[in-house]
Amino acid sequence: MKISAPLRISLIYAIFGVLWIFFSDTILHSVIEDKTRILEFEIFKGWFFIFITALILFFLIRDYSNKRDKLEEELKYAESIWKSIFNSAQECIFIGNDEIKIIDCNKKAIEVYGYTKEEFINTPLINLRAKIDENIKNNYEHIRNIDFKTYETIHLKKDKSEFPVEVNASLFEFKGKEFAVFSIKDISEREKQRNKIKFLLDRFRLVVESSPIGKYIVNEGLIEYMNKSGMEILKIENLEDVKGKEIWSFFHKDFHNIIKERIKILNENKSVPVILEKMIRADGKVILAEVMAVPYNEENIKGALVYFNDVTKQKEAEVEIREINKKLTTLTQNLMQIREEERLNISREIHDELGQQLTALKMDITFFEKMIENRKSEISDSLYNESKSEIKDMLRISEETIKTIRRIATELRPGILEKLGLIDSIKWYAEDFEKIFKIKVIQKYQIENNSKRYNEKIEIAIFRILQESLTNVARHSNASEVEINLLDENEFLILTVKDNGIGMGQDGSTGGKGIGLTGIKERAKLVNGELEMKTENGKGTEIRVKIPKVYFSTSNFDEMSD
Repeated sequence: MKISAPLRISLIYAIFGVLWIFFSDTILHSVIEDKTRILEFEIFKGWFFIFITALILFFLIRDYSNKRDKLEEELKYAESIWKSIFNSAQECIFIGNDEIKIIDCNKKAIEVYGYTKEEFINTPLINLRAKIDENIKNNYEHIRNIDFKTYETIHLKKDKSEFPVEVNASLFEFKGKEFAVFSIKDISEREKQRNKIKFLLDRFRLVVESSPIGKYIVNEGLIEYMNKSGMEILKIENLEDVKGKEIWSFFHKDFHNIIKERIKILNENKSVPVILEKMIRADGKVILAEVMAVPYNEENIKGALVYFNDVTKQKEAEVEIREINKKLTTLTQNLMQIREEERLNISREIHDELGQQLTALKMDITFFEKMIENRKSEISDSLYNESKSEIKDMLRISEETIKTIRRIATELRPGILEKLGLIDSIKWYAEDFEKIFKIKVIQKYQIENNSKRYNEKIEIAIFRILQESLTNVARHSNASEVEINLLDENEFLILTVKDNGIGMGQDGSTGGKGIGLTGIKERAKLVNGELEMKTENGKGTEIRVKIPKVYFSTSNFDEMSD
C-alpha cells in the first residue's frame, strides 16, 4: 500500500518525538551519571535532530517542487492546446473584460480586420461596428443579463471596408470578475447566397404571379396559396376566400377518385402528369382544365404545387373542328363518289357515243375507199393515188383516235377493275404506262391469290393512288425506272411506289407534284389509310400507302375515335 507524503512525514515526526522523549534529560540522568557523557550525548542528540529535520525538509521541498513542476508543465501544455485552438479557429474570437473591451484576440481576427494585436487591446468591441446608436449600446449592456446571444450586424475593417458578420456572445466569470467571449464569423458569402436566393425567389414570385397558368400550393389537403391567374380562372376575388379550403371544393365529384390516386403518387414524392379534369369555379360553372402537380415540401408545408389551365374554349374549338372535319370528310367522300360516277358517265358517253361515231366514221372512210377503188378507171392516176393516200391517213388517224378514246374511257373507269380485279388492273395500267412514257416498271405482288377481290371502294382507292403516283413520276421525277409493290399483310393492303428520279425538295414538293400528293392523301384518308413518303434529292421518292382491308366510312371512324 502506498503511503502519502504527509502521512509519511507525520509518522517520522511521531517516531522522532518518541525518541526525543526517550532521550530526555530526566531519562539520561537516571541512566548516565557522568555529566561529561551526558553533555556529549545532548550535543549529539541536538545535531541528530537538526539533521533529521533538514532531511525531512529536503524531502518535503523536493516533493512540493516536483508537484509544482508537473503542474506547471500541465498548465503550459493546456495553455499551448488552448492557444492552438484559439489561433487555429476559422472564426474571429475576441475576449472582453467587464467593460466589453478587448483583452485578447486570435490570429483570424488580426487577419480579417487588419489590426495588430496591440491595436486591438483595450479597444471597445462596439467600435468594430459600422454604425453605432443607443440601442446597440443598450444591447451590449443587455449581454450581461443573458447567458448566450447570436445576432447579425455590419463590422468595419481597418481599411474602413464594411462586411456582414454573425456574432455569438457569451459571458463567464473568473476569480470574481466578469468576462465576455465573442465568436465572430464573416458571412459575406452567405449574404451573397442569401441575396441570390432572395433575387431568385422574387423572380420566381414574379413569374408565378405574371404567369397565365393557374398555380396553387396545397398543404395537407388545404389550399395554402394561389396566384392571380388561378384566382382569375376560378373567379375568386381574394386569396383569403380560398386559403384554408379543401381542394375537393374546386373539382367535380366525378374526378375525386382520380385525384385521390394522384395524391398517393405525390405522397411518394413523384410528379403526376397532365390530365384533363373538370373544375368548379366560384360562380358554380364547370370548366375543363389541364392539371398537373409536383411534390412541394418546404418548411412547414407538406403537399404539392399544382398547375392548372382553363382549356374549355380550346376543347370546345376542338369539338367544333372535329365536327367540321367530319363534315369535310363526308363532303370529300361525296365529291369522290360523284367524281367516280361522273367518270363512269363520261367513260360511257365517250365509249358509247363518241366511240360509235368514230367507228361509223371509219366505216364511211372504208366505204369511200372501196368506192374510189371501184371507179379507178374514171379518174386519173394522180387523183387516185392522192385519194388512196389521204384515205389511208384518215383510217390511221381514226384508228388511233378510237384507241385513245378507249384508253381514256378505261382510265376514267377501268372495266378491267370491275371484271378481273385489282391486280390485273394494276398490271394492265403499268404495262400501258411503260409503253407511253418509256419508263421501266418493275412489278412485285406479295399476294397469295392474284384473283382475290377486295371491297370496291378499297380497290378503286388503290388503283387511283397508283394512277396519281405514276402520273407524278412521269411529270416530275425524271426517273428511268419505277417499282410497284403490292403487299397483302394481315389486316392491311400496302402499296409502295418507288422511283429513281431526282427526288423532292425539303418542303415536300417539286413543281406541281404537291397537288398530286394531296389527292393521294385524300384518297388514303377516305378509306382510313396512312400515307408515308420518303424522299431525298437526287435519290428518288418512295410513297407507301397502308390501307385496312376492312372498309368502313371515315365519318363512322371519327365517331368511334371520339
